[in-house]
Amino acid sequence: MNNKMKKIIVVVSISAVIFFSMTLALPGEREMIDINDCNYQDEWNKTYGGSGCDVALSVQQTSDGGYIMTGYTEFFLGHELYDIWLIKTDSNGNEEWNKKFFRIGKEMGYEVHQTSDGGYIIVGTIEYFTKTRGPLYPFDVWLIKTDSNGNEEWNKKFGRITISEGCYSVDQTSDGGYILAGYTTAGENSDILLIKTDSNGNMQWERRYGGIRPAKAYSIQQTSDGGFIVVGLTSSYGSSADVWLMKVSPLYIARPKGGRLYIADREIRNTPILLNTVIISGITIKVSSYCNISIFNRVEFYVDDKLEYTDIQAPFEWLWDKTISGEHTLKVIAYDNDDKVASHEMSVFIL
Repeated sequence: MNNKMKKIIVVVSISAVIFFSMTLALPGEREMIDINDCNYQDEWNKTYGGSGCDVALSVQQTSDGGYIMTGYTEFFLGHELYDIWLIKTDSNGNEEWNKKFFRIGKEMGYEVHQTSDGGYIIVGTIEYFTKTRGPLYPFDVWLIKTDSNGNEEWNKKFGRITISEGCYSVDQTSDGGYILAGYTTAGENSDILLIKTDSNGNMQWERRYGGIRPAKAYSIQQTSDGGFIVVGLTSSYGSSADVWLMKVSPLYIARPKGGRLYIADREIRNTPILLNTVIISGITIKVSSYCNISIFNRVEFYVDDKLEYTDIQAPFEWLWDKTISGEHTLKVIAYDNDDKVASHEMSVFIL
């Protein structure tokens, strides 16, 4: 280890372990400081697994005081083929039950949460694989809902045949649905991928955020305003990866859409060459929300930071029929009964 770098190391053994050993190297010091020297004593530790590679990647305390874990377990030794593994323990780490979720290939669980109904939601990846032919398809996102005993209630897969997509984080949202965060890959580049589902796992929308170099999201939570906070990495701002913290507003401009051509308030086609939204002869600007739009009591519409219109009733929209040639910034600001604010803006080109 580079002794000039301050670094915290969390060590987990090859078997799934509820035990963390921490060491710390301080600048200019070669001696490793064991956290156990600071009078911290573990109450207990447990291992779970067999002869293969068994790994836990997420743990949460459950409403009964026990713990729920997910990760993966190797089912075909030496072939790197895994099943998603869900383990429930009591408050002392004694296993109460475990469940495996699998197809024919490589499946990994990355995060688990107890849901409002006492069951569990797991997000991970699935890849159909054979040792002789290699991956049959790229990775897909796999979302699994179970009851309180780990019995599967439903599962959903999200992905496309030629693109690898995966999610590392899931959170139950205020409407009973789920928000997922991870990545979508095309070639050597990747973008952050967000997927929103209803309470039955049906996709409601997906969004991608990225740059000229790879980006991935590793954790997501819904915020008190109904939006989302996302953390991950991006390589678009230098030669190495940087932490990327992103706040997603609960409000967004649903119309016009980015990169589209509109003529006389009609959407004509995509404009991939111009890489901008082009409007000719007016457009109806419409607002929507990642949460319930009815929480807002008014929406203000701005053009180049000048207030043009205020709508006080959903659906919130405004017909912009002025011809002001050139590039402009559309912005919407919404207020709820407590005067909490959400906003979104986009650039458009007017002809």
